[in-house]
Amino acid sequence: MSWVRHSLVVAHLDVTRVTRKTLDRSQLWSIVVYVSMVGLATFGGGYLAYRAGTELRTGGPFVEIATMPDLRGLVAVFWLVIVLGAFVVRSVGLRGSVDATGGLLAEASTRTVVVGLVLADFVYGLVWFGPPAVAIGIGFAVGTGNLAAVAFVPLGAIAFVVSTVTVGTPVGIALRHVVSRYAFVARFKNVLILLIIGGYMIAIMTGQLNELMGWLVDPMSRSPMGWLADLSLLGTPDLEESVTNAILAVGLTVLVVPIGLAVTTWLASIHWFTDPVSAEPDDHVVEPTAAVVGSEPGPVEGVLERLFGRPTAALVVLAYRRTARAPMKLLYAVMPLLLLSGTVPLIIELGEIPRFLVVPLLLAIVWGAGMLFVLNPLGDQGSVLPATLLTTVSGREFVGAHVVASLAIALPVGIVVTALAAAFSPLPTATSLALVVASPGIILLGSVVAIGFGMAFPRFSSVNITQSTKAVVPSKLAFLFYTVYLLLTTVAGAVVYDEGIGELVAALLSAILPFGLVVSSSTLYGTSVVALVPLVVLPFVGGVYAVRRFEAYTLD
Repeated sequence: MSWVRHSLVVAHLDVTRVTRKTLDRSQLWSIVVYVSMVGLATFGGGYLAYRAGTELRTGGPFVEIATMPDLRGLVAVFWLVIVLGAFVVRSVGLRGSVDATGGLLAEASTRTVVVGLVLADFVYGLVWFGPPAVAIGIGFAVGTGNLAAVAFVPLGAIAFVVSTVTVGTPVGIALRHVVSRYAFVARFKNVLILLIIGGYMIAIMTGQLNELMGWLVDPMSRSPMGWLADLSLLGTPDLEESVTNAILAVGLTVLVVPIGLAVTTWLASIHWFTDPVSAEPDDHVVEPTAAVVGSEPGPVEGVLERLFGRPTAALVVLAYRRTARAPMKLLYAVMPLLLLSGTVPLIIELGEIPRFLVVPLLLAIVWGAGMLFVLNPLGDQGSVLPATLLTTVSGREFVGAHVVASLAIALPVGIVVTALAAAFSPLPTATSLALVVASPGIILLGSVVAIGFGMAFPRFSSVNITQSTKAVVPSKLAFLFYTVYLLLTTVAGAVVYDEGIGELVAALLSAILPFGLVVSSSTLYGTSVVALVPLVVLPFVGGVYAVRRFEAYTLD
């Protein structure tokens, strides 16, 4: 059939385009992430599979927990997570957009394009899951002595990828259609996304997500998705896998593919050929400030004007308005809190805040304030950057306004959070007071050094946050340098302040350094003292640089 051949051409074009884009030097970070994650899953998964297989063969502790119902449940829950967290999200985002077709709808039928894109997604899924599946199959075969695992584990991975893509794609396109074609949902899309993410964070922090995953294991073990475990483990000794379930897994996968493609084609023919109910505004385009148009200041701007002058006040208010108009940037600002949210169950269990969390909480606030206001001041101006540069606003006023915008939020929040965290932690009183007293200085230095990095490495182009929503965020280099600066300054300050921390850091460095290198606590202390000098001076240098950078900045 000619349309099948044409679908293969569409898949080949899509895979070629994505491969070239990924291998571009500007996408180095995506390559590093892929190699790191797949490499860890491949080598780590292969080793763990070998250990599990060995214990199954020799009667180790793994035998007691490796029951087929539990294994079916775990595989089925993982299947559900990948469907919802990967392929549904992918289709709701860029993949479900008509732009993802590359204009091919003018030359090919909807069915041809849909099948081609789904085939390309099969390839992408196997690129991620294939290497770990092969390694796990080999490791499990060597451990158990069941050579069939070399074939059946990868076969199970193929069925896993094919079924998740085939099910996740139409569900994602249907959700995208609801989001973009119904006025109420389209109008409050960003609010709904933030509510979902907020609920997700609360579920993690309260431990409800883990409980939900654990509760799902039993019912999901009786679902058809659990049969993939029987297929992958077929022929393994000491396990009660079912040949019937394995055959049904293959048959169900073969059956799901044409049904999923037919449903996806039907949904795509509706979604791709209808217009959205309303156009999404460009998040990074803002109106000129009061300093530019000469309008009357509002109450907040009036207070700031009396304190700092009218240009500075207008720029501060503009920074807040930009954040309100582009709320999806909050996702980047709260990333450290997402990482720390997993410690909430530990806090509840202990009845106190662990001492090691106090400083990271303060740094998370400093990092978030930098992300929102000072890490990309030029890029955040959007279309009014030329007007801002042509006004009488000086570099000192421009830089000062963004630092004030950051401090107005971060100072009260940082001091209160640090004080509460220190009060409810087992830290000594002297250390707690030192942290609270030092927190304003840490926040100030963090904001000033952030604007130096932000002015040095501006970013003007928007990025996909949820693949369908764009916002201008700081550049990767600004992210990197700012994060490294905060970490180095924190570690060096902690080593100098507390001898016990210095001994711990020295022991950790000695454990991870190659060639048997050993770092003594005295050497680390001296190095930290020397390093603190440029680290403390850098914010002042960064502030001066930011002022001069603005005054000398020109548009191409």
